[in-house]
Amino acid sequence: MQFQQFIEQIQNLFPLDSALKDDVVGLQVNTKNPELENVLVAYEINKQVIEEAITNKASLIICYHPLIFRPLQKLDFSERVSDLVSDLIRNDIALYCLHTCYDCNEKGSNYLLAQKLGLENPEFIEKNDKYEGKGFGIIANTNKKIDLNVLVQKCEEIFCSPIRFNEIGLNKEISRIAIIAGSGMSYYSKVESLKADAFITADVKYHDFHMADGKLNLIDPGHYEMEQFIVSGIYEILNDLNLQVNIKKSNTYTNPVRYSNGDYKNMQIKNLMN
Repeated sequence: MQFQQFIEQIQNLFPLDSALKDDVVGLQVNTKNPELENVLVAYEINKQVIEEAITNKASLIICYHPLIFRPLQKLDFSERVSDLVSDLIRNDIALYCLHTCYDCNEKGSNYLLAQKLGLENPEFIEKNDKYEGKGFGIIANTNKKIDLNVLVQKCEEIFCSPIRFNEIGLNKEISRIAIIAGSGMSYYSKVESLKADAFITADVKYHDFHMADGKLNLIDPGHYEMEQFIVSGIYEILNDLNLQVNIKKSNTYTNPVRYSNGDYKNMQIKNLMN
């Protein structure tokens, strides 16, 4: 398949202007190869992911997290991003990043999590003004009210991580849950206005828990932990297109966080392999 034709298919499916404002998405490293045979889908880029692409003869990596967040002033191989960019160029591997283009998809990251939590009647927290059926974040209902501690335990089992959360000191029964995978606290006011009982998101700061005291249950499973199912989600969407390329999921575990208790790492690696 022609490389440019494949890129156009990706952009039709995940329009660049569906991403959140100021996000960095799209083709970050181009290739000299006009033809495309093998594609690797990864969560983010590190040395091991590039080696995996080389082993699988992939000339394109589609990843979730952008590698280049701000313009490079120079190529300094002692610096992580420059070093990885140089590895991609030397091996003639292109890099395409989806990030919030995928989050805003109707089957994006938050949709996956709502499914895993068994939630019903999902709606976008913020609808996309340009595209019908796309939006950011999910708010949905449980099929029956559940206790906060039961929800926290369920989150620990799904995300394979220790859970940080608050107790608002009011009704602990949960029936309406908002979800934003990754860092979603900038949407706190919006979530509160939608009358959610709980807000599951990552990178919640200490003072954020204070802010929510008496108002909203915050549940923080961790950043990678909420996004660990994204590779499978992207792979399934692309695979359903039946494009004339071989698409493979990366098996490289990139989470840099380790845990003092529990077998969370091995459970996350198992999720990655599924």
